[in-house]
Amino acid sequence: MRRYGLVHREFLNAKKREKYKLNREVSIDNNRKYRLRLKAKVLKMLGGKCVICGTKDIRILTVNHGSGNGLKHMRNLGSNLRHYDSLKFYRDIATGKIDKRLFDVRCFNHNILYDYERGIRKIPKGMSVNIGDY
Repeated sequence: MRRYGLVHREFLNAKKREKYKLNREVSIDNNRKYRLRLKAKVLKMLGGKCVICGTKDIRILTVNHGSGNGLKHMRNLGSNLRHYDSLKFYRDIATGKIDKRLFDVRCFNHNILYDYERGIRKIPKGMSVNIGDY
């Protein structure tokens, strides 16, 4: 089968494209389900809840790079950051290609706060963090 696939690659790709066009909505839905199941698996591996507030809502949970070097780390893994997307990132954690001890789980709010506390994100000088000051 593998040899057949190599020899008839163009034909098989054309059939896949045709099948996708006929079942576009089903295909998109299946991809969403796959991504969500993979994300859930990785989040469970890393503790399954925000390390700060304890929320377990998968819609707002994210993987946080413990050392704060997530972007640099991802650039090292993929030569071009655009080619190293979240799906590949989750797969690499799930399969053990990346050491899961480098990460923890945070909700989006606490992940952003973590960036401010570490100095990755900055408030302009003279500006306040309190909304009542504006």
